[in-house]
Parts: sequence; structure tokens; C-alpha cells
Amino acid sequence: SWFFLPGSRLKYWNAPIDSAFDTVTQNGASGPICREFRTIPASCGAEELNSQRGAGTVHECATMRVEQVHLGHILGTGAVVAPVLGVFAPNFLAPLAILLVVALIAFCRFRGQSIPPLDRSLTTVVVLTTIWSGVSLFWTIDVSGALEKWLAVFVFAPLALVASAVVSRLTPDECKTVGRAALAGILAGIFLILLEVSTGGFISRVVFPGETFTLELFNRLPSVLLIFIWPAVAVLWSLSRLAAVAMLGVGVGVGSMLPNESAFAGFCIGIVAFVAGWIVPKLTRTVLATAMALGILVAPVMSFTVLDPEMVREKMPHVNPSLLHRLQIWEFTSRHIVEQPLHGWGFNSARKIPGGNERYLVKDIKDITIGQGDRLPLHPHNGALQVWLELGFPGALALAGFLALMACRAGTIPDPGRRAAAFGMLSTIVPVWLFSFGVWQGWWLGVLILATLLMAVPLAAKSPE
Repeated sequence: SWFFLPGSRLKYWNAPIDSAFDTVTQNGASGPICREFRTIPASCGAEELNSQRGAGTVHECATMRVEQVHLGHILGTGAVVAPVLGVFAPNFLAPLAILLVVALIAFCRFRGQSIPPLDRSLTTVVVLTTIWSGVSLFWTIDVSGALEKWLAVFVFAPLALVASAVVSRLTPDECKTVGRAALAGILAGIFLILLEVSTGGFISRVVFPGETFTLELFNRLPSVLLIFIWPAVAVLWSLSRLAAVAMLGVGVGVGSMLPNESAFAGFCIGIVAFVAGWIVPKLTRTVLATAMALGILVAPVMSFTVLDPEMVREKMPHVNPSLLHRLQIWEFTSRHIVEQPLHGWGFNSARKIPGGNERYLVKDIKDITIGQGDRLPLHPHNGALQVWLELGFPGALALAGFLALMACRAGTIPDPGRRAAAFGMLSTIVPVWLFSFGVWQGWWLGVLILATLLMAVPLAAKSPE
């Protein structure tokens, strides 16, 4: 009922429905009361209804109003819930994104509104990627797992594009609703993690009674909070630049405290892009689009040159063992990319690459073992290399084009502050996506979709395109 009540206003009826209501509904010249929500004229039986229900009932019905439920309420619900889920249950961000996208589209159609035109360039890239990844199922290593994952990801992707088109046409009032919700959500998420840290996991001990509280429990949280900060910054910038800068400072403090270096580094890069996007937006757009596209295309070469593990070990003898292991994973992945550079090993095949489950000893320059791990644990922890590995050059080219298009779209936003925030969010997402999580992880895709929808709303308030 909360999502699908029609009319320009909602009202509560404080008496049970009976035959008198049916009579008024059928005889009312202005249509059903529950659809028009108008004061019942005396000629339509209001006096009879009052006599049966008690004086004042119709008057209360006419005056008890709440704001109409609209798309801003739906998306705003996600804006509040998402950062909180990021603290305690990030895996639920995937179903939240699905529910939100479906609700946005369904409510838009329920109100009789047409779906706005989709972005042709982005839609073309997504469709071509969907087709190519589907074709790669014929030679993938893990057929059953890949088919299930493909259906989940690429059935949802078109719906996400449609939802992004829907939110691009929100009214100013709806945008304000989402903006307030985005602020409330990120503040709630930051408050909860600060509460957990200061109390030694007061809530976590209740939610996860068997777990020992450590900050490692929140290894995915920085990626959520530091991405969802940017829609809040976009809203605050139009209200108070000092408040927006303060929010960025809070993000730096929270990011430095939590255990995810790639998320913190991405957020710092995002701040640089935010400042650059404010001062020189055209140059920032060009640099971001070019750097991201080239970075995707040359990613496999990096493991044999500047990121070669042996060279890094010689020049940095005290390098962190986990970083050295990560470089070894990338080298292993790049060698398999070279074996199948054109068509890849097939969609979702990273977890089944031959030799990937072999144990590897991480050694320092003195050949002393300082760690160990699998050569390829489930995925390469590098989005560009995973796309190269599974989908080959066509997949890498599509990804490079998609990121370049996103940078160009951000650069066309007319409002300077919101354009800079879009640059900042994109620059935060890409390093995290490149160096941390698997490309097709549901919760991570949910984060990206939710954050993009939220960022689109304040930007769309003055500029539907």
C-alpha cells in the first residue's frame, strides 16, 4: 500500500468500510472517494454517512493528509538503508538494489508515466557486453556456475539502466526527498561504525554473538561508506560548501581508521578529482576518461613491467607480504591472459583457472618465506585483469569504453559542484573496483548501482539530461 496508493494526496479513513461508503462511492458525481480524496458534497450522501459513522468523520477524512508517496520516497528508503547494511550486512545490498530498481520501474508505470529514453551509448555497451559474455559460456570452464551468474547479472543490468533513466526525471521535490535521505543514511552509517569502534563492537556482539570483534569484520564497509559519501557531498555543496568540505574530512578520518587501503586510496584520489573537477572540469573529464580507458587496456602488460613481482621485491626489500602476494596473483593471471588474449577463458572462469588453487609461498629478497596463499584465490582482485582473463580483448574494450563514457557523462553536468562530486565518486569507485573485489560479486554490483542512482538524483534536479 505504501508504494502503490494513487492520487495526489493520501488520507486515512478512521472508520470501517460499510454499505453507506459503497453508496457514496457509486453515487458520487466526482468519482470514488478513495481515488479523488475530496470532501464529500451533501448531495452525494455525506449527511447519511455522517449519521451512521458519527459527526466529524468525513471532515477528518478530508483534513487528515500526508504527502503523496512518490519515487523520491522509494529511492530515499534505499539511501537510508544502504549505508546501515554496509556496516552489518553488506551481502544484503544486492537484494536491496534489486528491490529498489524493480520498485522504481513498477511505481513509474503504475502512475501511468512513460519510461524516459535510455542513454544509447551506455545501453549499447551493456548490450554488447551481455551478448559477448553469453557467447563465452560456450567455452567457459565452469558452465553451470557461469550460467547462473550470467543470468543474475545480465538480466538485472538492463533493469538498472531503465531505473537510471527513471530517476533522471524526478521532480525537484522528489530530488530534495532523496537528498535528505542520502544525508541521513551516510550519517547513520558513520555514527554506527564510530559507535562500534568506541564500544568494542556493542552491536556486533549482539548481531554476531560467536564472532570476536575486530576491525577486519568491516573490511567491506570502507568501500560502501566512502562511495556513498559522494551523493551526500553533492547535496551539501549546494547548501553549504563548508559542510561539504567537513563531510570530506569525516570521510578521510573514517577511511584511515578502517581496514581497506584501496578504498582509502580511492577516496583520496576522489578528493583530488573533486578539486580538479571544480577548477578545470574539461581537463579533468579528458584525463579521467583517457586514464581509465588506457589503464584497462594495458593492465596485463603492467604485471610484466612496473608491477613485476621480482622487480618490486628487489627495489622494495621490506615490501608488505600481502602486497607481494597480490602482485604474484596478477602475474599469474596475466600469464593466463596471454594464453587466451582474444576470447578469454569464458565468463566467470577465474575461480576455475588451471593451477589457481595451488599454494604459493611468498618469499622476500633473501628467499625467506614471509607468507603463503593460492595463486588465484577465486578472482584476481583486479577488475581489469578479471575482465581480460574471462572475456578477452572484446570484454576489455567494452569495459574501457564504458568507463570513458561515464567520465564524459559526468563532465556534461552543468552544475559545477555536482559535476565535481560525480568526478570524485567515479575516481573513488575505479581504484576499489580495480584492486579489491571480484567483478561479478552481487553485493559490490549492488553498491555501484545504488550509488549511481543516488548521485543521479541531485544532479537531475536542475538538469534532466
